[in-house]
Amino acid sequence: MADLLRKLPFELKPGVFWLGICTRGIYNGVSAHGENHQYLIVGTEKTLLVDTGFPRMWPELSGQLDSVLGDRPLDYIFPSHQELPHSAALIHLAAKYPNAKIIGDVRDYHLYYPQLNGRLTQVAPDTEIDLGGGYRFKVLLPVMKDLPTTLWGYEMSQHVLFVVDAFQVPHPDPDLAGSEDPLHKPGQCNMFFEELPGVDVELAAQIFRLVFFENRYVDPAVTYAKFEKLLETHPADVIASTHGFPIRDPLKAVPFFRAINGVAAAGNALPVIGVYKAEHAPLGRDRK
Repeated sequence: MADLLRKLPFELKPGVFWLGICTRGIYNGVSAHGENHQYLIVGTEKTLLVDTGFPRMWPELSGQLDSVLGDRPLDYIFPSHQELPHSAALIHLAAKYPNAKIIGDVRDYHLYYPQLNGRLTQVAPDTEIDLGGGYRFKVLLPVMKDLPTTLWGYEMSQHVLFVVDAFQVPHPDPDLAGSEDPLHKPGQCNMFFEELPGVDVELAAQIFRLVFFENRYVDPAVTYAKFEKLLETHPADVIASTHGFPIRDPLKAVPFFRAINGVAAAGNALPVIGVYKAEHAPLGRDRK
C-alpha cells in the first residue's frame, strides 16, 4: 500500500486540527475505506471538538486528542446532529472530559443519553463561543441538512467552515461503483479535495440524493445561491466535511458541487449494487 500523503492529526490552519480515521471494510469483495473526520479547535483559553465519531473508533480519536491537547482539557463538544458518526461517542468523550459542555441543538439528546442530561446546553444559530486568543466558534444554520437538528460551524479567526455531511465525494473506481457511501481504496486516505485522482460525478450525485432528501426538490441554483451568500459573510479558507475531504480552494470547488447537485436534482438515484461492510461502523445499509 502506498504511503499516505499525511497522517492525522494534521493542523489545517493554526489551532485547527483535522482528526479521525478511515473506516475499513469490504465492498463487493474489495477492500475499501470511508472518511470519518472530526475537527479540534484549540484557543488560548478553551478548546472545542466538532463531531464525535463512532464508539469503535474511540481508541484512535482518544489518542489523537491526547497528542494535540496534552494536559489541556476539552472544554466544548459540538455534535452537529444525532447520527452515529456525529454523536455516538459522546459517552466516551464525556467520561474522558468530565467538565466538557455538550453544545448544539441537543433538545432530545437526553432521550438517547439520559446520563448526560445535566451536561447538555442548547445553543441557537449565530451563537458565538469565545475560545481565547481571537479564536471564536460560531454556530451556523446549515444550507444543506439531513436532519432537522443539523447545525454547521465556523471558526472566525482562521476562516474554517464546518459543513458536516455536505461536500462529500467518492473516488472514481469501477470496483466501488454503485456504493451509497463515499468510498476510496486503501492508500488514498487523508487527502485534500484538490489532491483526489478524480471524482465520480454520477455517484457523488447519488450520495447527495441519499443524504439530503429535501434537496431533490430544490433548484440547485437556490441552494448554492444560499451557500455563496454564506461565503460572503463567512469567507472560508478551508471547508471541512465529516465524510468528505477538506477543501482548500472553496471558490473553485463550489461550481463543481453545484453541478453534482444539479445531476442529483434532475434524475432518479442510480441503483445501489453493493453494501459496504465496515469494521469500525455500520456505514452500509441493506436496501431491499
